[in-house]
Amino acid sequence: MHQPQYKDALTGQYALPWTYLHAVKDYTDMAAHLEANPVARAVVNFTPLLIEQIEEIARRVAEHLENGSPLPDPVLALLGPDPVPTEPAARLELLRTCLRAQRQQMIERFGPYLELATIAETLGTPERVTYASDQFIHDLAVWYHPRLARRERAAHGPAGRAPHRARARLQRRAAPAICSHSSALWWARYCCATGASPSAGSASCRSRPTDIRSSRCCSTSSVRAMRFPRLQLPAHAAYPGGAARATWHIEEAIRVFARTFGNRPRRLLARG
Repeated sequence: MHQPQYKDALTGQYALPWTYLHAVKDYTDMAAHLEANPVARAVVNFTPLLIEQIEEIARRVAEHLENGSPLPDPVLALLGPDPVPTEPAARLELLRTCLRAQRQQMIERFGPYLELATIAETLGTPERVTYASDQFIHDLAVWYHPRLARRERAAHGPAGRAPHRARARLQRRAAPAICSHSSALWWARYCCATGASPSAGSASCRSRPTDIRSSRCCSTSSVRAMRFPRLQLPAHAAYPGGAARATWHIEEAIRVFARTFGNRPRRLLARG
């Protein structure tokens, strides 16, 4: 379980929604599948950068619901009361983002989403995006979260147009799924504390998978690892200060992991 840093350091906004979308669906689903199988055994590898992103997004969603503070993700914000940006380029980016889903499994399965996506594909150009109304973009965003949209439809009838109150309800339903109690982080805390069957006890480097140590100590390791003999390499055979930097990543990973889960990781994959 690792994601790169999607947050813009200057604006505090997330450029892509993958962290919170995975937290709402995939990470929680993985935990549920493993818990449902008493004989399952798995090692879950959490990078601290992912942990920190989930915790920050959960905190900022909770603050938004409590006092109306801005949300960190523009797609998630479309589920709330904030207006859609007026700039054509920003509207076009939101329209295209809400189409970044596997078409057969995530769009075509849901009639309303497929209908909206088909229209969005037509309007998704700089020349035509002005024809996409605020209501249309809001509705598209609702169906970009199909699990939430299905719940809303089951409770309140067919979801074609999503009024402000319905979007606010969807946003409130998204919040607990992102927050640690319902996310994979809560599950991992539970497993670490109780010794339940899935073993959530590994940590790699802070920001990257386990190859960071070798790549920062010896640049030629990329040739051996990826088996690309013609790969263009840096002029220097070694990365200056690479060993110290790699050690910092590992130590920081252990610190964040221990703070989050209450104990040290059971396996340090970066040392393998």
